[in-house]
Amino acid sequence: MKSDTFLITGRAHVLLTLAFSKLPNLACIGVRDYDARGRRRDGENASWRSYGWSLNPTEQRFRSRMSSEPLLPLLLYSLGEASTGPERIEMFLRRDPVPDRSFDLSPSFMQSKAVPVLSNLRALLLSLDGHWGEDFDSDMHTVPNPSNPDSGFGCLRRFLQHTPLLEHIRLNFKYTGQGVHVRHADALLAWLGTSPGPDVNMIPTPVRLDHLTTLELGMIVVAPDTLLDLVSKFAKLEAVSLWKVELQPVRDSSEEGKFEGQTMWAYYLRKIGEAFQAPENVKTFMIGWVVEDMSAMHVPVRFAGKIDVDGNGKITVEDVEDVVKFRKEVGSNVRSWLDGLAKKVFLQEPIEILSDEDPNPEEWSEDDEDDGTPDESEEDEIDDDASVDTETAAAETGLPIMNCMTLTETPPKT
Repeated sequence: MKSDTFLITGRAHVLLTLAFSKLPNLACIGVRDYDARGRRRDGENASWRSYGWSLNPTEQRFRSRMSSEPLLPLLLYSLGEASTGPERIEMFLRRDPVPDRSFDLSPSFMQSKAVPVLSNLRALLLSLDGHWGEDFDSDMHTVPNPSNPDSGFGCLRRFLQHTPLLEHIRLNFKYTGQGVHVRHADALLAWLGTSPGPDVNMIPTPVRLDHLTTLELGMIVVAPDTLLDLVSKFAKLEAVSLWKVELQPVRDSSEEGKFEGQTMWAYYLRKIGEAFQAPENVKTFMIGWVVEDMSAMHVPVRFAGKIDVDGNGKITVEDVEDVVKFRKEVGSNVRSWLDGLAKKVFLQEPIEILSDEDPNPEEWSEDDEDDGTPDESEEDEIDDDASVDTETAAAETGLPIMNCMTLTETPPKT
């Protein structure tokens, strides 16, 4: 029997509900659709796979030809039926990222089951499809507007209204090479970076997310002011990650003079440091493989430990890095670090932006999309009892979700 049949008949829901009901201390659900060289949990040359999965995930009978759209609703509904809810949901789908329609909670039967699960959520890590809605093709030339929910991930915006306890959000966007996708993603981030208030005319009302401490963005072209708004909005930020982020060029000619010969990234790194409400609380800041748009050319931004300019204007650089990280130590401060980092910025030769599906193997880690800022817990071993009946359910459903699902339980409280 083909794996799609289990989705169509509802058997997948039954089996997942059964599995989740036997995991009362479920803490994390991680969904992946790829293997990666960078994961050495099972040995130096071992093929990575989810805990509890002993079958070959490449076998055709365990691969679904359906889109990823029903996976998140299936998970949430099954969790609600099982009356359990993890604190973390991680959806790392490279081949078929999560579309906006997956976040639609409008059916009353769906909302009644999903909202209790979301209300307990502390971490949400997503790979998002740039397609923003069913009418995408007919509105290709619509200029995105953050106040219009249909102009940039409207379903996800409403979804986030049900996650008041969220502490960690990661949004990786699928780069498609089509600017309209990029603009809709920026509209979502502009909405996320806006604080609700009586003068804010946005539908739906922007979320507060007062508990947010970790903000991670990847594979996105974003307006510089949007980044500043995001950093300045969340007072409790302790960790920020910018991975393969490209700054949109400044369109207003009156604004160009403010750079005074600096690159945009050098200028805005300082501005980001100034935007933190409590820079002394920031523990980590990671920035890697960022890009600057100069006259429609994509120019990689790199960081040099030492930059020298001779009398002829020739520039030489030493100790070049593409990925830099700040880790708070005694006496250190992210604002000072970013100010110093701005002085190390230099631009490489223009390049053609690579799709996240076709990374340069010599430069990009196979697993950097979800491990740009590695979580120590990702390598923790899971107790065998945490996988009760999940292998049997996985083998029977054969869903793509199941050949890369990690279920993590926390020890019961005594």
